[in-house]
Amino acid sequence: ADARQHRPATVPPAPGAMPRAALSAVLACAVAHALTPWASSGDSSAGRSERAGGDGFVFLTYNILAKSLGSSTIPWVMNAKGEVKVAVEAETGPWEAWVKAKVTPHYVRHFHKNYASGDTIAMRQFWSARACRGQEDIPAALTGVAFAGEDRVAYVDPKSSERVEAVTMRGLLRDLLGEKLGLRLYEHLMEEEESVFDWATRGPRLFQEALRQVDFPGVPLGARAPDLVVLQEY
Repeated sequence: ADARQHRPATVPPAPGAMPRAALSAVLACAVAHALTPWASSGDSSAGRSERAGGDGFVFLTYNILAKSLGSSTIPWVMNAKGEVKVAVEAETGPWEAWVKAKVTPHYVRHFHKNYASGDTIAMRQFWSARACRGQEDIPAALTGVAFAGEDRVAYVDPKSSERVEAVTMRGLLRDLLGEKLGLRLYEHLMEEEESVFDWATRGPRLFQEALRQVDFPGVPLGARAPDLVVLQEY
């Protein structure tokens, strides 16, 4: 997610819909066409056009996975390392298989897109909460969520109209691995989350990367910053 890239959409669009990356490209080209007098470069293999004055135009599309979408605590991003991973696998077997079987289903059901919570983004962020010991620890935006115990919350399932309980990542790891190992893994994951993936840290770094001068592959214009940047999943 932190690399400049041009890649096809991985999820097929709805019938008649345009993939997000393609839509971004179309919008960028429309803006470029409106603002710049273009002339054909005569080099169709290069896949670029030129301004009438001879200068090229660089368009960059960047999938940045902003805020909670780029969290290292999301199960399919989550990764233990070193001695902590060895200790966990001694209890669970292979890391990837355990996370997929035991952690991912709970996260997807209760935290990833929980519309009953009152705020899907706040609920996704609350998954990795360090403290859940009372209603005061639950964000005010989560109007549909109530405290149900340490690391445990409750909400009403809109499909069944029944009260459902869910545990945060901290609580789930304690339940699955026991208090000592569960908290050890939680702190290990949160150390990387707070020092690398937290948006306050990662966001400015990504913006600097997207705007820095670079020699773009296949664009013989020399080192330069992009003329137009489109941010996806921001």
